[in-house]
Amino acid sequence: MLLKNFLNLLKRHRLPLFTIPIVMMVLTFLLTKNQPNVYVAKARIAAGIADGSQQLFLNKEDLVTDKVNQSFSNLLQILQLKVTYDQVSYQLILHDLTSAKPFRKPSKLLKSVNADARKHAIQIYTTHYNNHEPLSLIDRDQVGLAAVLSSMKYDDESIKKKLKLYRIESSDFIDLEYESDDALLSAFVINTFCKEFITYYTSLTKQNELKALTFVSQLLQLTKDSLDSKKEILMNYKIKNKILNISEQSKSLYALRTDYKTKLETTDRDVDSYTEALKSINDKFSHHEKQYIENRLSLINKEIIDVKEDDQ
Repeated sequence: MLLKNFLNLLKRHRLPLFTIPIVMMVLTFLLTKNQPNVYVAKARIAAGIADGSQQLFLNKEDLVTDKVNQSFSNLLQILQLKVTYDQVSYQLILHDLTSAKPFRKPSKLLKSVNADARKHAIQIYTTHYNNHEPLSLIDRDQVGLAAVLSSMKYDDESIKKKLKLYRIESSDFIDLEYESDDALLSAFVINTFCKEFITYYTSLTKQNELKALTFVSQLLQLTKDSLDSKKEILMNYKIKNKILNISEQSKSLYALRTDYKTKLETTDRDVDSYTEALKSINDKFSHHEKQYIENRLSLINKEIIDVKEDDQ
C-alpha cells in the first residue's frame, strides 16, 4: 500500500523531477564553459626540525613541542620572504623573454617593449637574479621593469596569492601548492620556488653557523690570551718575591729522584752482567795467552799515555 502511494506521488511530480536536474546541468555548463582550466602543482619539503636531523649541536631538551612549533613558524616565515618570490619572478619573466614557448601571452605593456629594451630588461633581470637583489622603486628604469612583472602577473604579490604553504599536522614536512591556468607554469613555479628557497636557506644557515663558530673561536682565543697573561704575571711575581711552590717542586724532585734511581739500578745490572761476561771470557784463555794479553794491554795503555802527554 505504501509503495503504491509512493509510485503515484512520483507519477504526479514526474515533470519537475526530470526538468530541474536538466536545467541545473545546463546552467552549470553555461556558467563554467568560459572559465579557464586550473592546474595545481604540489611539492613537499622535509624540514629536519622535528627529528633534529638538521640541527647543529643538537640538545634533546630542545626537541620539545613548543620549540619545534616555534622553529616551524620561523621556517614558514622565511619561506614567505620576498627574496625567494623575487627569484621566481625573475626566472618567469626571463623564460618568457627568451623562450619560443612562453608560459603566458605577452601583456600590452610587454608588447610595447622594443628589441633593444628587451635586451636591456634581460640584462637587468639577470643581474638582479644573480645578486639576489630586488628591483629598486627609486630607479625609474627599474620601476618600469617592475611594472612589466605586474602586467604579466609574475610579481611577488601575484605569486603569493596562488601559492599555499602549510605544515602537515605535527609532521616534519611542509607542503607547497601553486595553481595557474597552465600546467607547465604551475610545475615551473613550484619547482623554482623550492630550489630557490633551499639555496637561500642553506646559504643563510651556513652563514649563521660560520658566525657562531667565529664568535666561539674568538671567545676562546680571548680567554686563552687572558689566562696566559695572568699566568705570566703570576710567574713574574713569584720570581720577583722568591715564592716557591713547595708542592709542585717536591713532585718534580721526587719524579727526578725516581728517574735517577731507576737509571742507577739499570746501570748496576749492566755492570754486573758485563763483569760476568768478561770473567767468562778470561777463563777461556790459557796462562800463556793471559800474559800475552796483559803485555799487549800494557803497550796500549802506554801509547794512550804518550798521546795524552803530546796533546798537553
